[in-house]
Amino acid sequence: MTIIESFEKAPIENMISVLTSKARKVIFLGELSQMKNAVEVYEKFLKEKGIETEIVLRGIQKNNLPNILGTLTEIVETEEDCILDATGGEDLVLLAFGIIYERYKGKKALKMQRFNINTGRIIDCDCDDEVTFEGSFSLDVKELISLYGGIVVPEQPQPMMQNAMEEVDKLWELARTNSAGWNTSISFLKEFERKGRTQSSLLEMDLDFRKAKEMIKDYDAKYKVVTKLLEEFKKEGFVRDLRINRDLISYRYKNAFAKRCLTKAGDALEMKAYCEALHLAHNGKQYFNDCYVGVTIDWDGVIHPMEENWKDTTNEIDLMLMRGLIPIFISCKHGEIGEEELYKLNTVATRFGGKYARKMLIATKLEKKSVASMNSYMQRAKDMGIILVPNAGELTKKEWKERLKRIV
Repeated sequence: MTIIESFEKAPIENMISVLTSKARKVIFLGELSQMKNAVEVYEKFLKEKGIETEIVLRGIQKNNLPNILGTLTEIVETEEDCILDATGGEDLVLLAFGIIYERYKGKKALKMQRFNINTGRIIDCDCDDEVTFEGSFSLDVKELISLYGGIVVPEQPQPMMQNAMEEVDKLWELARTNSAGWNTSISFLKEFERKGRTQSSLLEMDLDFRKAKEMIKDYDAKYKVVTKLLEEFKKEGFVRDLRINRDLISYRYKNAFAKRCLTKAGDALEMKAYCEALHLAHNGKQYFNDCYVGVTIDWDGVIHPMEENWKDTTNEIDLMLMRGLIPIFISCKHGEIGEEELYKLNTVATRFGGKYARKMLIATKLEKKSVASMNSYMQRAKDMGIILVPNAGELTKKEWKERLKRIV
């Protein structure tokens, strides 16, 4: 089987028929200078997927219909069992597909089809009731990023979520009721752990401040905040074996997941959004086929050794979801939100999702200095196609589900 593709900027449109059919060969029609840059990425992607499809490039004059028809005629006459894939591409190439199909139908083994990226299903364009793939197709987060030439840098493992929803809800209840105070308390706790810790056990914290407190500005005030926070964590079961005196504090995190949720102030909101997405169902099936929290993306897909003195371009997305072939990029903000957050989210979503990317910014409580400033911010988000959830701290379980389903 040979797939004939009109080369498109969106990698998912170029590769989806190959991924579903695992064809022997794919022939791209387009400008050679544009296609050459993409071939290396596609070949690497297919190799990682274990798909042995040969990629062939055929240069065309995209505004010259006779040239396109001549190239297509040569391919159809030479190749056996061809499929014209009309998923995206130049208008004249798609027109040429229709002309060539009419010329050769009944004479050659030739089919024409189109993939609906939004549903993950194939559309039968030649009306013969035959397609190369039945059902729907999906990608996971890592596969999607790889297809766009990047790589997910695994800074920390994904949390094990069995029976974790209850713990996350408890943590979220503490964080959402006083977002500003929560941010301050967690930042003080992390400062105490960095400067006072005396041993390296993963979960056990032995903090000695007999000398370390000289390095902590406003130690007495921060001490009161931290000890109050730890007492709350003990009450809710996040820490155990808590011992406090003037210069020594010791405790043990309940488990690695509890510690993961308290790495930084925003983790409570990230984990809440992650859990709600992970547990969201539709017609008895998981709504999102992949959920990934704390996604660090390396843009060029190459991790350079430190000794090379190379500065990798990376972006971190708080939460990424996949609904079939549709990527959802979510930024979670627990506290003050700068103007640049919208631009950062839009940039990375466009780079690794293109026109199919969905974007959402979730804020525990979005506050601006004035009504005019708030309206301006919300309009800017709308202009960028970003769904804004400004009041996550007030959402009920039902409302969380509604907001997440609204993305797609």
